[in-house]
Amino acid sequence: MPGEFSRKYSLMGSDPQRVRDVFSPDVTSHLLDHRRFQIEGVGDTLIVCRPGRLPEAKKIKPFLDEVVALLGLFEAAARRD
Repeated sequence: MPGEFSRKYSLMGSDPQRVRDVFSPDVTSHLLDHRRFQIEGVGDTLIVCRPGRLPEAKKIKPFLDEVVALLGLFEAAARRD
């Protein structure tokens, strides 16, 4: 993982190689370029949030757009395996 990403995010999982595969360079770059997310997942379930605050109503759609873009990057990384 790039040093900057490792300083900002902590990755954990029962299969460390799978975690590294899913957090591809495209995913880590996207996360560094956007606001800080907290991401948790198990199986085919993924939870994405920004800890500590709820978005204002007018900011929900932009937040969901960011999450959808991130999901696409995760899906692309998973297909490469």
